[in-house]
Amino acid sequence: MKRQGSPLGAGVLLLVLLGWGGWSAWGISSAAEAVLASIRWVQIPAGEFAMGSTPEEIEAAQNEARLRSIPLDQEMLEIELPLHAVFLDAFEISQHEITNAQYRRFVEDTGHPRPRGFQGEDLWSDPKYNAPDQPVVGVSWHDARAFAEWLGVQLPSEAQWERAARGLERRKYPLGGGAANP
Repeated sequence: MKRQGSPLGAGVLLLVLLGWGGWSAWGISSAAEAVLASIRWVQIPAGEFAMGSTPEEIEAAQNEARLRSIPLDQEMLEIELPLHAVFLDAFEISQHEITNAQYRRFVEDTGHPRPRGFQGEDLWSDPKYNAPDQPVVGVSWHDARAFAEWLGVQLPSEAQWERAARGLERRKYPLGGGAANP
């Protein structure tokens, strides 16, 4: 679940599992083992895929942003050029975002700070953001990396993220061809 218009910082926390050979061999805590076991992993096979965007896709994104009155930095789009082939080894990625319950185990086990909003507010005190099965929000990239390290995994690279989200078909949306697809 993603909340529209929520100024809470990073809301997506997906992990990549590489070289998995059993958790106990990694020397992680029993709390981390329990969280790791609760994550559903999706296998992404090795292979080459087309990463980036075409000039036509960049132009379409610019037009859509204009129609929606969304300020868009031209340089942010242009770094997607050119469309190029990338080979990735097989990897696994978490199918769903990390939940509040999973992240809470990390906070309790390590003493890491709780998620915070832009004004420093404790998001878990707000019933809109504290349900155990909701995706955790209000975590920075550094928080996400610390969580991944606690589990003995890593955050996905840009290439892994794009390969998992777009597939070999270069889908515009991760779940299919249109924004409304389930």
